[in-house]
Amino acid sequence: TTLNKKEVNDTILNVFEEIPQLVASASLGQVYKATLRNNHEELKLITTNKTIQQTPKTQVAIKIQRPDILEVVSLDLFLLVSYGKIVDKVCSIITNQIPYHETFLNGFANGAFMELNYIHEAEN
Repeated sequence: TTLNKKEVNDTILNVFEEIPQLVASASLGQVYKATLRNNHEELKLITTNKTIQQTPKTQVAIKIQRPDILEVVSLDLFLLVSYGKIVDKVCSIITNQIPYHETFLNGFANGAFMELNYIHEAEN
């Protein structure tokens, strides 16, 4: 189903008092601030299955992930870890150094994937 801008705005205004306001933007996504309408006694968070109790003028943060960011970051991290493997092989031959680049970059990649998991973040 395709929604036009008016339908999207009408849907948003059923939940929020006004169109959410952009408060932060980064490479992974954007954060908006909004005030919930008081016509919902409870609001069930769709992605986390949690329920929040509303008080008058309950303010919430809405995090929106950029489209296709998971695929883009996954490719970048794959290439970075692959580069780490090559550096480890070269360094271990030339310098007899204990390989650590691949392990370090895998840790970095795991942290990056945790940052992309907004559902996990919302549960914490």
